[in-house]
Amino acid sequence: MLDIRFYDNGDKKISLFLTMELLIPAVKFCIVQSIPGLSAFNSIANIIISAILFCFILNAIKPILKRSGTFSILVFFLLILFLSVEILIYPENRDNIISSIFGIFGVSFICFIASYSLNDCKILYNYLTVASYIIISFGFFMFIATTIWGVVGTAETQTNMSLSYYILIPIMLMLHIWISNSGKKGFIAFVFVCIGMLVMIGMGSRGPLLAIALFFLLDSLKLIKNNWHAIIKFFTVMLISIFSFIFMNKLLEVGIKLFDLVGINSRTLRAVLIGNIAGLSNRDVFAGVSIDMIKEHPLLGVGFLGYLSSHNIFLETWLFYGIIIGSLFLIVYVFLQIKTLFLGRFGLNEESLTVVWLFFSYETIDSFLNLTVWGKDMFWIYLGLIFSILLKRKKDLRRSELNIGTSITHWQ
Repeated sequence: MLDIRFYDNGDKKISLFLTMELLIPAVKFCIVQSIPGLSAFNSIANIIISAILFCFILNAIKPILKRSGTFSILVFFLLILFLSVEILIYPENRDNIISSIFGIFGVSFICFIASYSLNDCKILYNYLTVASYIIISFGFFMFIATTIWGVVGTAETQTNMSLSYYILIPIMLMLHIWISNSGKKGFIAFVFVCIGMLVMIGMGSRGPLLAIALFFLLDSLKLIKNNWHAIIKFFTVMLISIFSFIFMNKLLEVGIKLFDLVGINSRTLRAVLIGNIAGLSNRDVFAGVSIDMIKEHPLLGVGFLGYLSSHNIFLETWLFYGIIIGSLFLIVYVFLQIKTLFLGRFGLNEESLTVVWLFFSYETIDSFLNLTVWGKDMFWIYLGLIFSILLKRKKDLRRSELNIGTSITHWQ
């Protein structure tokens, strides 16, 4: 584990807030879902965790303003202008926008500015590692409590999308630690990967499995270049995957029977067994509605948050802003996605690259499977990180060019 004592104090505070944004809601969710009667106090719990997160952002506000004060103010006023114009042009969306203001300002905006203000992701990597052990442990506690102990009954354990996404980044980070380390550290990470996957397959949804596969490919291809442990583990996973594919039906039947013994009805395993792993869960219906609405409003769209069931960032963006403006937004988004795939050329340290790819893998899959991403914290953390890296990299290159020019002038 990294020694954080000598890292920039501002990075510590910002990283701590970003980590708490992931940790506290996940732990709250697992506790409320696992203990009988607590679900009735979920609203109160949300207020409490909001207050706690507010304290963490207050702790980080000074370095954020010092590093990105002008940028923060500019983005803040642009956001206010944007929302005001949207309400003025599309008064029918007023209620949706007002009900989402806390999420936009309290979560997305702050997460974007905080991640943009982060200078070094090493400390964030370190904090996320500790948080991952905690989140997976609480996820396993919820798994046991709601299945084997039967706290809420097996009807509630067929699928739990929220739990899957809460433990997604922790599983991917544990996977990275396992691939890149041997000995006790690698073994412990492997155990937590197995526990997390057990919870996700037993109670979770299918989408996050795609994010794990995407991250595994990105991370493995990076690590196998100079790490023989990673090479062995990569090919081991590939062989196991091939073996599992060949004997898929038998393995699924065994897995379902084992889950049934403890009262777990795994929606994911049954979907694979009946050949419905790629089932769209009515997303094709929502997509059809979105396409029809885009055809009806091709130029200006239906406005921000005018329709919340597209389950696809491309359809949603065209629907919100129209074909022309929406396409401009999507060009920027695709550009950032492509840049993210080649961040290894930017000379980033391993921790920073891993952190960006964690949030990239999360938001990429989330953007094409779930409700609007435009107000989600993980999406905006990713955008803040990638904007920060690209802009700072550009500044560093300019600074290097100036230094080289100055040196040449001096020697002349």
